Amino acid sequence: MHSPPMEHFLLTLLLSGLALVVALLIPGISVVFGLMGGTAASIISFILPGMFLMEAYAGVTGEENVRSSKQKKLLGQFLVIGGSLIGVLSTGVTVYGLFSPSDGAAVDTSCGGA
Repeated sequence: MHSPPMEHFLLTLLLSGLALVVALLIPGISVVFGLMGGTAASIISFILPGMFLMEAYAGVTGEENVRSSKQKKLLGQFLVIGGSLIGVLSTGVTVYGLFSPSDGAAVDTSCGGA
């Protein structure tokens, strides 16, 4: 199923324009890495495995298997909910760091500490 060329053109223009606006507004690449890292890591590490686990045990039959599948589904739900919380918190920390005022108290990371 193909989309009309004009729809494809407008969608590409919109995405390119949004990317340009974001690139102009964000002060440094570290913010982009923080946002992408927090969301991608939680999705890849927690949310997707939990969803795959729930899907794998969705249509299990048999008394013993049903009991085991309920535990696996519960574990999958725990992974999805926990991963979502981790993603939201890491994104919140990155956004908070972007807008919070710096107090100027830099941490000395040099070897001498003088």
